[in-house]
This record gives sequence, structure tokens and C-alpha cells, in this order.
Amino acid sequence: MQINNLDNNELGLLWLHSFSLGVKKREAVLSLFGQPSEMLEKFETKKDLLVSLLGDKQYAKMTKTAPKSEAKRLLELCETTKLKITTQVSSTYPGQLHEIPDSPLVLFVLGDISLLSSDKCIAVVGTRRPTSYGKEVAHTFCAEFARSGAVVVSGLAYGVDSIAHTTTLEENGKTIAVMAGGLDSIYPNVHTTLARQIVKCGGALVSEYFPGTKPTQYAFPERNRIVSGLSKGVLVVEAGENSGSLHTVSHALEQGKDLFVVPANITSAASAGSNRILVEMPDALVTEPSQVLKRIGINPVESQKKQLNLSPDEQKIFDAIEREAVHFDDLCKITKISPSTLGSLLTIMEMNGIIRRLPNNYVEVAL
Repeated sequence: MQINNLDNNELGLLWLHSFSLGVKKREAVLSLFGQPSEMLEKFETKKDLLVSLLGDKQYAKMTKTAPKSEAKRLLELCETTKLKITTQVSSTYPGQLHEIPDSPLVLFVLGDISLLSSDKCIAVVGTRRPTSYGKEVAHTFCAEFARSGAVVVSGLAYGVDSIAHTTTLEENGKTIAVMAGGLDSIYPNVHTTLARQIVKCGGALVSEYFPGTKPTQYAFPERNRIVSGLSKGVLVVEAGENSGSLHTVSHALEQGKDLFVVPANITSAASAGSNRILVEMPDALVTEPSQVLKRIGINPVESQKKQLNLSPDEQKIFDAIEREAVHFDDLCKITKISPSTLGSLLTIMEMNGIIRRLPNNYVEVAL
């Protein structure tokens, strides 16, 4: 079954997009033709102008195969991998991206393409190695975002990105993952199951790269402009001085997006970059999810805590870990419960969805 019914203008942009021209050259080529569709039919009629603009090698590359035939081949490639396509002249192209510098000519999508045009998108970014505090913040904010109907946008990377996507799914929310390579091969590979779950639960995977394209070091900063571009605001949880999240911050500021930063440990390298932003932009500081939601026009839904029927010992455990994760050994000392009894109680509480076990024998509240 055909997924995409592209007209010739859309096919023209699909073809032009495959050559990865810089913005200025791309716009110059388009300006030589009245419509993108004209490139498919009349590209070689403007050889002299195009050679002076692009150079002999690039022109030869673009005319090696007839443009219209190559455009159809590219379309068939996307059909084979079941990708939906939207271009700058498509009705499905997200309006937010029309407003940013260097908006992608084409996007490839797996999942619900209409989510890209939602006016409730919030980007959540941060370090790939968050502290326990950073994990808690990302989980808390994203849970309330999802419950309030926001669409959480992130990059499917390790750390804060994966917490953002996973938490949103746990709360039955919608999330968009923007990728730095072709959607036929998920990177990092360990998040393949998460990517499939995002699509299965009504979310979307998005990329500007053709199937078969492997991520490069340059692709990640480039994709970050789409993460912020799709969103009304960007939340930074924890970011080190050299964090890729700071690229997203730069794009957000250039695009005129709202920026939100959660303060974090001033002695931690994981938050040196995000804390520096707060020194330079104190108005970006937020400590509650509702502050973000209200600013971008979403009414927060108050968290409804589960009615817990805890035993006295379970209540001690809950009270000890309510604000932060605690190591098992420390939990024994705080609650004065023997290790064997504590282990049994934690198993019961985990089965009931009250607590969550973390790596290195830490325990935290799961509500």
C-alpha cells in the first residue's frame, strides 16, 4: 500500500534534499526555478548558472541520474521502509519549523505525523549521565507534562532523553524522538525497543536523514535545531559545560523559544553548564513543572497520589526515600529494619508499583 502521495513540488524538494546542500546554495538553486517541480524537468536547461553556483563536480553529481527518475527512486526507498514524508510545501509540515532558520526541506516520520504540528510540544534535554537528582527531576517534570497533555520532545539519547521518553510513556502520554540518522536503524541500538514503543503508543520518530544514513558527529547538533524548533519551549534538566544540550539551548534562543532551566548541584560537573545558563539568564529558572506548563499555555493537571495502604514499616521506607533515592544499607540504618525484612518489604512495594530499584542497590519512590 502506498503511504505517500507526493505531488511534483514535493518530489522536487525530496530530490534536492538528497544532496545536502548548504542553506544559501539550496535557496539559490530553488530561486532559479519558479516551482520545485521545475527542477525535475528543466534542471539541465540552466547548466551554466548551476555550474557557476555549485561547481562542476556537484552539478555532475546532481545530473548523473535524471532528476525525476532519482526522485521516484528516493520515494520508493521511503515506501519500502514505511516512512511518511513531509516537505516544506506539504500540508503536514509543522508550522513551527517554517519559522526557524535552516528549517529542513524534508522530514521522515514513523508514527503519528500530526503530532509534529501540536502546539503543546515541550522539549526536554540534558546530560547523558544524569545524577540521581537529575533523574528524579526529569521523571517528575515529564510525568506532569504527560498528565497535562503536553507532547514531550527529545532525542532518544542516553540519560535525560531516555528518561523523558520512558516517563511520558509510563503516564500514557505522547512523545516525539528526533533522530540524528535514518529511521531504519535506531541509534543508540539499545533504545530500539523504546523507539518501537514510542510509535506503538501513538508517538513519532522523526529525522531529516534518508533511510540508510548513519549518524555522524555533525548530525547531532543539526538535529537539535529540530528538537527545539518543534517545541514551544525547552527544559534543561542537567547539562555539563560541553553537553550537547547546550547546542539545543543555542538553537532555542536563536529561534525565540522559551527556555527553562532547573537549578542543580553547584559542585557537580553534570550541571555546570545548566547552572551557568542560570547565572546569565536568571529568568529561565524553574522549580515546578507547572511553571513551564503555564508559560506555554497548558493548564497543569495536579498530580493525584495513589491512595496507599502502607504498614508501619512500609511507611518508614516510603518516608525515607520520598525526596531522593537511598542506598539499601543506608535505608536499613534509617528505618532500623533488618536487611532480610527490608528486602522482603521492598519486593512487595516494588510489585505494588510504590518503589523502584535503581543500579548500585539504590531505591526510590516510583509514584
